[in-house]
Amino acid sequence: MIYVAVYALAVLSEFYFVPKFLKAAWPKRCMKSLKYKMICSALFMLSAVCCLLYSRNYTAFSIFMLSGLVFGLIGDLLIHYPVDKNTIATLGGASFGIGHVFYILAFSSAIKRITPEEKIFNYKVIIVTLCIVAVGVVIKFVKKIKFGAFAFPVLVYAIVITTMLTTAYQLTSRMNFNAGVLFTIMLGAVLFVLSDATIALLMFGGMERNRPLKVFNIVTYFLGQILLGTSIVFVK
Repeated sequence: MIYVAVYALAVLSEFYFVPKFLKAAWPKRCMKSLKYKMICSALFMLSAVCCLLYSRNYTAFSIFMLSGLVFGLIGDLLIHYPVDKNTIATLGGASFGIGHVFYILAFSSAIKRITPEEKIFNYKVIIVTLCIVAVGVVIKFVKKIKFGAFAFPVLVYAIVITTMLTTAYQLTSRMNFNAGVLFTIMLGAVLFVLSDATIALLMFGGMERNRPLKVFNIVTYFLGQILLGTSIVFVK
């Protein structure tokens, strides 16, 4: 019961510290906002560890999932640290990209265990992934988003995170859309993608002063991370 209580406390604490972070980070990031953001990140890590200890789910899935969350925490530090914008975008983006690779490995390991006879990355999955990325490219031109020197890294990142989303869907479907998996993995992955999509608008679309968009970006991100960490309880 102690793990359940700590988990609940960590999740509820996010409702206190996320608004604190948003307030401190507006109109621009600072050391105070960095402090609050790292508290929020530590809380989603704590909630995931509680899920691991509670479920005793010491599998490859859990190891990869926790690794992804760790790189998310590192990305939070790098992308919010008050230094040159290009530097933090590069380092933070790389860390989040690595985190998504670990999420893909987590989902893939579970898929392979459930249906070892089926291929994870078949032509249908690849086509769907490329179609989603193509939609993102169209939106880029419609919204006149200019990535400049970051065009290629952003494209690579978009492919990685879209692969994470499609792999999450595969795992959810192969577990017969179990409610726990649907609510944690699938919803968590969707929220993460939505959060990253808004980053493109905030950093490269000239909407850095759009506060509602910033709030949406942060809320979807932390909720997505908490849900992904909670999936450790449901995928064994």
